[in-house]
Amino acid sequence: ADGIKDDTVNRIFMFRARNGWGKAVISEKGKLQITDQQVELQKSRLKRFEDYDSYGSVPISYEISEKRDVTIALFTEPGCYTCPETDGLLDEIAGLTERIRLVRYDLKKDAAKAAEYKVTLAPSFVLLDDKGTYRGVKFNGIPAGHEINSFIPALIEMSGAESEVPKEFADRVAKIDQPVNIKVFVTLSCPHCPGAVQKAHKLAMMNPYIEGEMVEASTFESLSKLYNVSAVPQIVVNGPHGTKTLLGNQPIQAILDAIDAA
Repeated sequence: ADGIKDDTVNRIFMFRARNGWGKAVISEKGKLQITDQQVELQKSRLKRFEDYDSYGSVPISYEISEKRDVTIALFTEPGCYTCPETDGLLDEIAGLTERIRLVRYDLKKDAAKAAEYKVTLAPSFVLLDDKGTYRGVKFNGIPAGHEINSFIPALIEMSGAESEVPKEFADRVAKIDQPVNIKVFVTLSCPHCPGAVQKAHKLAMMNPYIEGEMVEASTFESLSKLYNVSAVPQIVVNGPHGTKTLLGNQPIQAILDAIDAA
């Protein structure tokens, strides 16, 4: 983002507060554009953020480093009614910074590329790192509504600003040596779904044998029926020995247990 003025915005983060939705804007240097008074008020109210679904207390940080480029590879097809709005959202996000690149493919015309990324649905997109490598992070359907809260963290992690996982979990992930696919079925109005999607994507980025997918249940009704989705988030773990299903925003330990059993 060289050459961009300090007051130029290249990231927008949406967050949910008790009284509705808010927006924190981040400048090219990774600084939250909020007043000192707002910072102090935030710190006094939320000294620490308690994530009961993952691994305990996480310190609040007002710094986000911008490290590496990320490519969004979008697949669409004619007649897909959510493809135009998905394209529009991704185009807007990519326009916020030079470090995010959007490339577009046709699901049928670019069948070889779709097969490379294991894409079978539209709209679908995958995130590629700065080397153009697919690391198992996939979104099937538009990441709007609450799912913006799984999309933005995925971009940040793929850029190199990765969150840490406790060593006991990291060691278990490193031992996985057979293909595992994790599908997280969501709806855009589900407030608990992004956490489950983030965990699936995090596991995928930690191990090349793991693929994590967000699946918007109402867009892909046939797939939802195939997996008997009746509530969200529903986590479906497909492993070498079978399929395991979890309901709710489960902790990483529960997902790893399902992988071991699948």
